[in-house]
Amino acid sequence: MGISENGMFGASKGKVGKLVYYKRKGKNIVRTIGRNTKEPSPAQLRSRMELSVASVFSKVVKPFITYGFAQHIVGKDLSQSNVSTGYVMKSALIGEYPDISIDYEKVVLSEGPLLSADQAAVTIVPEGLEFSWYVAEQIPWPDNTDQVMVLAYFPGTEHILYNLFGPERTAGKALLKISEPLLGKYFETYIAFISADRSQVSDSVYTGGFNKPA
Repeated sequence: MGISENGMFGASKGKVGKLVYYKRKGKNIVRTIGRNTKEPSPAQLRSRMELSVASVFSKVVKPFITYGFAQHIVGKDLSQSNVSTGYVMKSALIGEYPDISIDYEKVVLSEGPLLSADQAAVTIVPEGLEFSWYVAEQIPWPDNTDQVMVLAYFPGTEHILYNLFGPERTAGKALLKISEPLLGKYFETYIAFISADRSQVSDSVYTGGFNKPA
């Protein structure tokens, strides 16, 4: 049953026939429902799989992209997951249906005006992963107060380990603690910076994959 919240000419909410009315970000949305009995074309099957692969990845990395794409959704009817999914579909998918996968080197997890990590690298240490980057002799304020964001993504289990507000840019390194068993798993790594007031970020930088399956 559909409900008209402000009289017969007001916004509706609920189901009316094959239409569903609801609100999203303060806007009234209507969509159709029902089963499509027509067989999907090869192009449709590919598009569906591409969307699925990109959406699943974006859901897993949501804590990181919540800050990484925050400025991209200001004033727009979008979510950070929408932005991430679009980037993955546009630039980071490889293979042919049904063997579609992600080229992790081309993944973008944040995008912004801050200086990105220069000469970024990751080293496996007993405690986990040591991220490092070049530090200039003189870094002006407020760049010197930027904090590092680091992430390790585990494709085999679809989960992440991360630190959104790590050491300041001037530290030159940051430790992401990871247990010894996980250090032997396949994972991909990324680094970015976020301003002290959380209003701006840098472009993310891919820092390599480890223990990739043959």
